Amino acid sequence: MGIKKMLKMEYDSLTDKEKNNFKSFMIEALLFIPIVGQAANFFKSVEEWNKYKIEIIIPKIMTIAKPGSIDEDRQNKIAYALKKVFSDNYTKISEYVSVKRKEFEELIYDKYNECSLFEDDSAEIKTYIKDIIDVILDNIDMIETSESYGKTALKNTANHEKRITALEEGKQQETSIIHDNNDIFVQKYNDVLFLDKGRNPKIFLSDVYVDPIIKDSNISLYEQLRVWEKKPDETSRFYSEADAKVLLLFGKAGIGKSSLVAKLISQNFFQNIAHAIVLNKKTEKIDHDDPWGSIKKIYGCDDDSCYNNKVLILDGFDEVCVLKNKGFKGHDFLKKLTTAIPENIFVKILITSREHNGYFEKVEEIKEGIIIRQIEWEKDQLFLWCKNYLNCRDDDPNIKQWTTDFKDKFETLEDNLQDAFRSPIILYICCHENIEVFKLDSITDVYYQAFHKIVRREYMTSGRFAELNKTDEEMEALLWQYTKEIAYQIFLNSNEISTANADMIKKAKSFVNLENSEFDSKILDILPAVFHFTSEKGDGAVEFAHKTVVEYFIAVKIYEDYFKELDKEKDIDEVWCCIYEAFCYKFIPFDIFNNVFNMIANPDPVIQGNFDKQAFFEKFESGMKREKLMKCAVNCDEKYLKCINYNIDLLQDLADQTKSKMIDETFRNLTWFLNGLDYRNDSFTLLFKYLKPFLHIEKLNLSNLIFNHIMYLKTEDTQQFDDFEIISDKNIYDYISPKEAKLKNERIDINFNKANANIVVPRLDYSNLIESVFINSHMEYIIMNRCNLKNCSFEYADLRYANLNDVNLNDANLSKVNLRGANLCNADLSKANLSGANLCSSDLVKAILSSANLCNADLSKANLSGANLSVTNLSNADLSNADCSIANLINADLRYANLSDANLCNANLIKANLSFVNLSDANLSGANLSGANLRGANLIKACLINANLSFVNLSDTNLSFVNLSEDNLSFVNLSDADLSQANLNSVDLSFANLSGTNLSGTNLSNADLEGAIFENTRYNSKTKFPESFEIDPDKMIFVDEKNY
Repeated sequence: MGIKKMLKMEYDSLTDKEKNNFKSFMIEALLFIPIVGQAANFFKSVEEWNKYKIEIIIPKIMTIAKPGSIDEDRQNKIAYALKKVFSDNYTKISEYVSVKRKEFEELIYDKYNECSLFEDDSAEIKTYIKDIIDVILDNIDMIETSESYGKTALKNTANHEKRITALEEGKQQETSIIHDNNDIFVQKYNDVLFLDKGRNPKIFLSDVYVDPIIKDSNISLYEQLRVWEKKPDETSRFYSEADAKVLLLFGKAGIGKSSLVAKLISQNFFQNIAHAIVLNKKTEKIDHDDPWGSIKKIYGCDDDSCYNNKVLILDGFDEVCVLKNKGFKGHDFLKKLTTAIPENIFVKILITSREHNGYFEKVEEIKEGIIIRQIEWEKDQLFLWCKNYLNCRDDDPNIKQWTTDFKDKFETLEDNLQDAFRSPIILYICCHENIEVFKLDSITDVYYQAFHKIVRREYMTSGRFAELNKTDEEMEALLWQYTKEIAYQIFLNSNEISTANADMIKKAKSFVNLENSEFDSKILDILPAVFHFTSEKGDGAVEFAHKTVVEYFIAVKIYEDYFKELDKEKDIDEVWCCIYEAFCYKFIPFDIFNNVFNMIANPDPVIQGNFDKQAFFEKFESGMKREKLMKCAVNCDEKYLKCINYNIDLLQDLADQTKSKMIDETFRNLTWFLNGLDYRNDSFTLLFKYLKPFLHIEKLNLSNLIFNHIMYLKTEDTQQFDDFEIISDKNIYDYISPKEAKLKNERIDINFNKANANIVVPRLDYSNLIESVFINSHMEYIIMNRCNLKNCSFEYADLRYANLNDVNLNDANLSKVNLRGANLCNADLSKANLSGANLCSSDLVKAILSSANLCNADLSKANLSGANLSVTNLSNADLSNADCSIANLINADLRYANLSDANLCNANLIKANLSFVNLSDANLSGANLSGANLRGANLIKACLINANLSFVNLSDTNLSFVNLSEDNLSFVNLSDADLSQANLNSVDLSFANLSGTNLSGTNLSNADLEGAIFENTRYNSKTKFPESFEIDPDKMIFVDEKNY
């Protein structure tokens, strides 16, 4: 069918109302819904530009659209034809402007003739097109965002010289001007709510918006912003939130983070100094290793001074983490940003993001760097929104009834649904569509019911499908499929979050099932314009109302097309082909998977389908044994068998395939899918045999799995473990015996009363498993020497006796992990979280633990000889009997730690915090404690021979019976310390503070007491002073031995 005939059919099928709307279509075609762009160079503000556009440009075009010689119907047809030219051919006006005026006019006219809806070669049509071109050329620099096109067009205007000069000057100044998206946020705040488009009176976001609150805070969000945006007091000795350069505001999906930014910009909260950016449109400009340079590229301004006294707002940081994928470490970027901001300018950076989970590692607050606040809605905010919306709907009885029921029964909802309604978008959809929330089982029900309610109301009851030879159910299914296909195309595109361009729309249409029907594809063309979850953006693009809506439909695509019908009857090959096709393209974010899991858990069979979780687990295990993933990657069993048996070249191709990105991506997503389904390999402890070929892939989720197998030599064939390590160790009996009954319930490989038990483990040396998750996994005795485990999570994992020599665990989360007896020699544990970890008897010789968190960790009997523990948090840690000789503990935090009987010989403890530490019987000989804080420490019987205690604070410290002979204690604060019976022979105590110190029985013979301070210092007859020392009875108190 030719273009001409098709357009006639399409036009004739439209209603009169739709035909009358073609004037607006024409305006969009000509102006391409202009954004400010280069117009900002000619107008003082966005408001001034919008006024010019409304009062000058559009009226000119409307005037042209009503010439007396052309009737309204023909005007509408021409407008429709023009729109089809520019949209269907992906053509911008600027592409025609680059040629001469006459040629431009001829091109437009030729294009018009190609798709004219009627045979008409009249002079009126040519004049009409000529007048339209005049308007375009007169205003082209205001219409196009690209100045290069604008300059060419301006040569056809009367004042082009003056305005071209202005453009040239603007080009030179471009890198000295901050370019932002403030106008987009202003428009968003004043946008009509997406489900209320077409309603009168209009309801805008600003009408119903409710501010979120800061979780666990007594101050409002705006008070927090005011405190943070202030310049810090440089004269103050105390840290305040104003010292932080970065404020990270995070919250759950749909909480209204972008709406908050829209309000801040629209209401000028920061008094004309704020510049907001939509980050997902600037992803390509962000360099992980150059955060400040990235900021300057995002804003298109290289001059640091331009950012002085500004507030920069970066909206949607989580979206950057998704679009940049695995190579971008969000928490690293944020930490680097805090130190990368130039010192010579005062700039504050506000960043909004979803919760870190699934997007980037958790970020800790940094003094003078970053403060982090979580925003949320509570019940009060929910009810206030309901009140606002009801007012806007003029007390609509249906809305009134819904909001009343919601308030009355809210407390009866399950916790997960109460939490879901703390997202404004979910609340809005349910309220608008009058969804019976008290019958919902999960949040996926909200989108499902809303979609189908809207489709039935907008299409079926209105009779729009009457001429399409389809039943209502068929049309509903087609629209459902089409919507999820659009969303899936957005997911597959690495540069988009919620918008599908014309190419993506075209591809989505190709996946809609039109078999066995004379289906008119026009329904797919009008869908984006009328369906409420999406809206047209021009150039054939479609934008979803919110990122959460896109994520839902992506999840629908993944679940319905690949998993919904996987029951126990499905062939294993079909199951694995579905796994491969669903997971091979791209890493699936946490929130999308979460929607999938909600569908699986939904009791409604229409949503859940026939998915059989247990059958899926069985086919997964069977498929792993039979290498089904590899077979699916080469697309058929026959090819696999042929290359195995006959063809060496194909076998090599197969080997290459197993290393391919698509297989890696499939396996990565599969691990997250299995974890979300609560998969455990209790009855398949040999799973690790089949996982091993894939344990080189980053960002796996291997939580709750067993990575070892208990083997009994007399009953099992050892040859099956030729590539693995069989460990026979006396500790294995100690591991099994005390909890044999419990282990029997947890794993299939435990046999009662069997001797000669061994453990089989994989050898994973040199594996690269960055950012992988091993939470609560059994990894006892595992061998992972020299592995890259940076940023991995091991919370509650069992790694007893694991061999982790020279491993990289930088920034890893090892809280509450069991590493008893593990080998961590030379391991890099810098910045790792080991709070509450069991490291008893572990080997940490020369390990790097700088800036690690070992709060409440058990390091008793651990070997930390030569380890680097500088700036490490060891507060409340148990280091009793640990060997910390030659360890680097500079600036370490050891408050309240237990170091009794520890070996700290020659350790470096400069400026360490050892307040209230138990160092009884510890060996600190030769240790450097210069500037350390030992206030309140217990040093009874500790050995401090040759230790450096210069400038140490030993106030309130118990040093009774301690040996400090020949030590340097010059300038040390020993006020109120207990030095009774201590050996301070030949110690340098010059200028030390001994006020209130107990020197009963202390040996100070040959000590250097020059300049020492004695005030209320106690001594007795057994105290030995240097022969030249004169006791001052006014400052020193003699204590009777009987009373002592």
